[in-house]
Amino acid sequence: VLIHDSMIFNNLSEKRLNGIFQLLGKSEKQLFVAFDHFDGLAPETLGIIDNAAIIELDLDGKQLFGSAWNIIQSL
Repeated sequence: VLIHDSMIFNNLSEKRLNGIFQLLGKSEKQLFVAFDHFDGLAPETLGIIDNAAIIELDLDGKQLFGSAWNIIQSL
């Protein structure tokens, strides 16, 4: 098992990110990657991420438990 967090990716160039995901895409190990931006990634890299993704979190109901913990909702 290999775990990466988006914080380690923040200071890397798009070229390096593409290279890292190319390598991760060849791994036979189970990987957990938290990644929060896709700007500048090559189409091949986006394909690797899309094909390997099990869960994708986002706004508008795609939060882990269906709502954002940091947004106050009126009753």
